[in-house]
Amino acid sequence: MGDLFAVKSQMLAYENVMGHQRLSDKASASEFHEFLARNAERYANLPVEKRSLIDTQYRRLEDQTRITFGQKFNKMLTLLFVETPPLVQAWILFSLVIPLLLLLRIEGSAYVVWLLPLITLTYAIDNRLYETPVRPNPEAAIFPSEDYLLTRYVKEPLDSNIFIQQEQLKKGWQLYLVEEWANEIPASDPVELARQAEKGEFAFNIERLLKMGVQKESVSTRHQESLWILGIYLLWNLFFAWVTCRHCKFLHEKTAKAIGNKTGYITR
Repeated sequence: MGDLFAVKSQMLAYENVMGHQRLSDKASASEFHEFLARNAERYANLPVEKRSLIDTQYRRLEDQTRITFGQKFNKMLTLLFVETPPLVQAWILFSLVIPLLLLLRIEGSAYVVWLLPLITLTYAIDNRLYETPVRPNPEAAIFPSEDYLLTRYVKEPLDSNIFIQQEQLKKGWQLYLVEEWANEIPASDPVELARQAEKGEFAFNIERLLKMGVQKESVSTRHQESLWILGIYLLWNLFFAWVTCRHCKFLHEKTAKAIGNKTGYITR
């Protein structure tokens, strides 16, 4: 499902730039139809080599939406039994087995639950020592930072009102697109400025699509987690083990007391 969502999102980016008929059929606003028509014209005027490359990338994405159930099932098994680290596999197994032992009131199961934080701690150490950090996303590298937009184009501090902040950043984004991607001087007329920004946005999105094409089709699930995420994993498992032991101890004491009272009653 994650792969499908990622592929569909990327396809929307391609279809927007290409002025694809599929988007036009789904939309009802005439302004959006006109926008797609302008993008289709710009796309047709691109150099043949660049257009051919983008078309190939788009067809590759379409092919990924047509994979069979058998291929999806095989990929799922590969992700679970090959790509997933052994310690994570062990955690999944014990996190399923231990609650069943607790529900069945198997003696000693309350102490076995401490295996979960132990496995988590071992995984955290192993992950930080031996896994490689996540590689930067080539697509994200072309997006300007908020500080860059504020310093270069907005040239004023952000307002305390979040809605005014939105307008400030939107203005900075438009100026950025016009100057650095449309290679034009920003017009004073808002309508003309919007036209220039649209042109710059098209050039920006073309570069974005080319960056998308260099990404791997499938990303391994094995990578170095952040310390914050590993800390949350560990704290949650410690909390779960502590609450489980405390609760089970309370139940054992209550059961023993009930049995003692019943035995005393029978003796009397």
